[in-house]
Amino acid sequence: MRSLTLQQLILIGIVESSFLVAFGAVAQNTPFWDSFPRIVETPRLETALDHHANIGSCASQTDPTWGIYGQRIGSKPGRTEKFHQAGLKTISYFETFGQSYCYVAEIGQKKTEDFTPLGAGHWSWQRYSGGPIAWVGVHQYFDDDPIARPYTRTHPRYGSPGATYPDGTIATGYITSVTDPRTSRVFDALCSKDILGNLIYETYYNPEVNEIDRDTGKPRGPLDGLFLMPETRKYASLFMFKKDSACPAWIDYTRASTLMAADAGIDGMWTDNFSPWDSFGHRPIQIAFGEWSVARFRDHLKKEFSRDQLKSMGVENPNTFDIRKSLIGIAKKWGWDGENLNSPIWKDKRWLEEPLWRAYVIFKRRAGTEALEKYYHAVKDAAREAGKEEFLVAGNDIPGFSLGWPRGTLDMVSTEVTAGWGLARGARGFRLPPFGRYAPFYKLAREHAQSRFVNIWFYRCCCQMKMSGSCQVEMSGYMAFWRERHGRGHIADETSGSRPIEGDS
Repeated sequence: MRSLTLQQLILIGIVESSFLVAFGAVAQNTPFWDSFPRIVETPRLETALDHHANIGSCASQTDPTWGIYGQRIGSKPGRTEKFHQAGLKTISYFETFGQSYCYVAEIGQKKTEDFTPLGAGHWSWQRYSGGPIAWVGVHQYFDDDPIARPYTRTHPRYGSPGATYPDGTIATGYITSVTDPRTSRVFDALCSKDILGNLIYETYYNPEVNEIDRDTGKPRGPLDGLFLMPETRKYASLFMFKKDSACPAWIDYTRASTLMAADAGIDGMWTDNFSPWDSFGHRPIQIAFGEWSVARFRDHLKKEFSRDQLKSMGVENPNTFDIRKSLIGIAKKWGWDGENLNSPIWKDKRWLEEPLWRAYVIFKRRAGTEALEKYYHAVKDAAREAGKEEFLVAGNDIPGFSLGWPRGTLDMVSTEVTAGWGLARGARGFRLPPFGRYAPFYKLAREHAQSRFVNIWFYRCCCQMKMSGSCQVEMSGYMAFWRERHGRGHIADETSGSRPIEGDS
């Protein structure tokens, strides 16, 4: 037998383990995603067909929670129809309890559309032509923004109740500047915060706009409508706010968004952050304390603990108790300076035995599981209302960062894995063959959903850099090696057997 290179061993382990996850006969009347889902992410039908896809992730109804106005702006119904005519199912990208996109845009002139069109946006702001500016996001939906009408919460089919704070106060308008989405009460009420009560978001920049002109020493621009971020000295044109999974308004919005997408004909969603990533996070202290989480924890305390137990934990009045203030008080007793959220104090092993923190972790897990289940059922109910009895919900982040939140109320795990990422390498991670095995990762992922298949988006960019090119192998080259090893190239088919791929390289 010919000797195998390191990259061949790596790819054998990855691909074989993905195939072996789902051997067995296909039951009758199973949903389409239980017939070996060959998902190709591309807007081009030709590319999907070239790669033998039966599901096209073609971005025809994308909604990373930027409001159904943003969803309508990006809608490509003709693309969905084109894929369907070729016999493919279609899915699009959504966000579970992850990021809520909010981007700068130039308002266009309405002609025959039933919505206000846009000109330049974050991705093309270098072409801004001087027109009116708005920030497109879910705050427009809940605020019933005239610019976004009719695609707001007052829509006759895609409407929902208004957004509120936990005490019932309507979350509308702005705390300060009406031009700065970071001061929107919608985001303030519905999104994740750190333990100091600061709203959490990621910031993104248009590279062409921020490129420094050598003659002037200033950004090329245009800079209209953008925000200078002191930490980077760049101008932001896209914010991604993090959702507090304890907030029920996200379920209302999910129903509206899914109904609109299913009405437009898509067959499912790849939904990012089906996990605690953006509402409990890799560092909870920096993201786990949204207004709804803080408020609902009070109910958890009253339900789970006696009055004497609460007093022993330092909770005098559970109706007004603020977990943030109590944890801050404990941290200060241990020497925290009151500002640095990266302080070693927040990694002190004493937290593992602190009753209040343990209670909050349990509450967040329970509330998170409840939220994921409600999200799933809201999607399914909305899809059925649109006439879609089969509508795929494929969730990301599982099992790499699950923390016990997702517990099977999901159609299929479709997760991102990067070989160089911390949870996928080293002694604590799932290392690449021949140093480790990915089979446990796939098998564990399958236990978190109802499908017999697991779909992995395997990224190799970090691995390439770390291994100085030793993993730069194209999949077409690997498939040629696969044929040499097995006699003929095969991919799993809809039957219990498989179908050869002729002429592929």
